[in-house]
Amino acid sequence: MNFRLPEINDLLEHYSSLDEVGNCFSERTLVHSWNRLEVHYAPFNHQKRDSKLILLGITPGKSQTINAWKNAVSLFKEGKDAESCIRWAKKNARFAGGMRANLVNMLDAIGVPEKLGAHSMSNLFDNDSELLYSGSIVRYPVLKDGENYSGSSPKLHKDAMLCQMFQEWTLPVLNELPNSLIAPLGKSVQELLIQEGFENRMLVGFPHPSPGNGHRNKQFQSNRDSMIETVNEWNP
Repeated sequence: MNFRLPEINDLLEHYSSLDEVGNCFSERTLVHSWNRLEVHYAPFNHQKRDSKLILLGITPGKSQTINAWKNAVSLFKEGKDAESCIRWAKKNARFAGGMRANLVNMLDAIGVPEKLGAHSMSNLFDNDSELLYSGSIVRYPVLKDGENYSGSSPKLHKDAMLCQMFQEWTLPVLNELPNSLIAPLGKSVQELLIQEGFENRMLVGFPHPSPGNGHRNKQFQSNRDSMIETVNEWNP
């Protein structure tokens, strides 16, 4: 099944005509719906990067999506083309705040930046390094009953439609970057990647970096040694 995406220019024109970015989850943005799930288009189109480290979440969240649209529309109003708007939106929708701090601390602690020729992961984040790719198993936002989909009920790796979206949108990216190391952000992402045969290319046991993840430190310490071994064996 090929999923038909709305035209980005049409959506940018529409949102630009409003006083402020309105409903980002409507019939205009709907890509597909089934059972209690919906997938909506947002400006997260793939842009080729020569990346060595891939940070992979489940799906963009609602607040991330709204911010991405606001940033894209702001640039569109300045006369920029859609490709520039997408690039700007993705750059400004990357991990920030406590989540970024936790990612930096964990990746630094297992030796990832040294492999990439950096002192700390913070340098790569701050400079929007080509070595770093941030994405999602499902590239575009998934809602369940109108709220953020968390990867369960249904389980990410057991839902045929979500797996198909991964295979259509994200799998080609991973195959384009065969020497990249994948940091799966959470158990749901890890389960799907193992199912798809990526176990030897990823940091198994890497915790979700959310400040709200109360098991993060315990999980990280439990898997730290094995992740260090994976990083040592990695040849970017």
